[in-house]
Amino acid sequence: MAMTYYNNMTILLQYCNRNNLNIMETNIDKKKLDHESTESACSETSRRSLRQRVKSKIDISDLMDSLPFYAMLVDEDHYIVQANRAVFSELGVNPESIVGKYCPEVVHGSKKPWPACPLEAAAHTNRAVEKEAFDEGSGRWIRSAIYPIERKINGKRIFFHMVTDITELKKEMARREQTEHRLTKQYDVEKKLRSKLEHQIEQRKEFTRALIHELKTPLTPILGTSEMLMDMLDDAALSRMARNINRGVVNMNQSINNLVDLTKGEIGILELSCHETDLTLMLTELYEFTATDAGRRGQLMVLELPDALPKIKVDEDRLRQVILNLLDNATKFTPPGGKITLSAALEGRTLIIKVVDTGCGIEASEIKRLFVPYKGKRRSAGQLSGLGLGLPLARMLVRLHHGSIDIESTKGAGTTVTLRIPATCTAVKGC
Repeated sequence: MAMTYYNNMTILLQYCNRNNLNIMETNIDKKKLDHESTESACSETSRRSLRQRVKSKIDISDLMDSLPFYAMLVDEDHYIVQANRAVFSELGVNPESIVGKYCPEVVHGSKKPWPACPLEAAAHTNRAVEKEAFDEGSGRWIRSAIYPIERKINGKRIFFHMVTDITELKKEMARREQTEHRLTKQYDVEKKLRSKLEHQIEQRKEFTRALIHELKTPLTPILGTSEMLMDMLDDAALSRMARNINRGVVNMNQSINNLVDLTKGEIGILELSCHETDLTLMLTELYEFTATDAGRRGQLMVLELPDALPKIKVDEDRLRQVILNLLDNATKFTPPGGKITLSAALEGRTLIIKVVDTGCGIEASEIKRLFVPYKGKRRSAGQLSGLGLGLPLARMLVRLHHGSIDIESTKGAGTTVTLRIPATCTAVKGC
């Protein structure tokens, strides 16, 4: 808006100053337009004569009338020489009827110059001056601008006077300031909360490091000793006890690893180490590793793979961890005589890996809870799913690969767990 004003004023003033308007030659008797007796001195005849003489000498009415705000030509004593049509819409007066009248009285209803009027400053500096102020009389914010014109009337300098109602603009600016203030306060609150959260995350990191040390340190000698005893003992009973100790330590070590990984994932420091992986070889090794244990349980394990699977960039260790967890769950909750199937296929650009069992199944209402840490539920008589860390961690690791994990199950009819991983996988961190 300010640029529009500037452009309009530039055009208008150039027009006034470049064309021989001779407004200085207009014979206006300013003594008759005295401040104290304007109304009595200016008869209708003298004002009509004044308007005719001014109109004949100043041919800028069309340009002034094109302005969207009300504007006037005034002399250095604040008397109106000419006004545009916008005066009628803004002040409710005929622009021709106010020629020769005292501008402060017409605009502000005052016998004295408006305190914020920039005319004196413009006359002193001979430069354009703009001021903004609140007009108590009208209850509006006014922008008053004075632009000097290089002409005179009866020795009096002439100025272009532009008056704009900026009340709505001021209200909008106030609203924006309030919004900015509110946003600043919200930002400060968010900044404090973020700092507090970062401090808590750092504390959790320290706690995790301490937890790893405190839990893993005593397990290391127990694990090593149990393995030595398994190799050294010939007595069947003692050897079986050593294997039980070793199995318990291995399970506890895995639970600790799962807890540590889950904690890292929750605070955003769990990373992957990806490389091209031969999926056929990896899945075959996983099948062979778990098929023996399934056979001892009286379960049938089946591997179903296509003739060829593509090599994709994944964290092989983490993907093995996920699939082993799913196979372990399947063997744990499938009765003797049941069947467990590990399969893989390529659908479009997505790798699909499924673990299907004919076990006890899961209630539909419980499926979502399986992905919530520490919500382990009893799935069959005498069996518990522990702390419930396996599936939450599995989903976390699959999501780091930009994949998904879904469970479909019917109580008493088995469970199907499906992994979907992009065949062009570019995992989140560390790859």
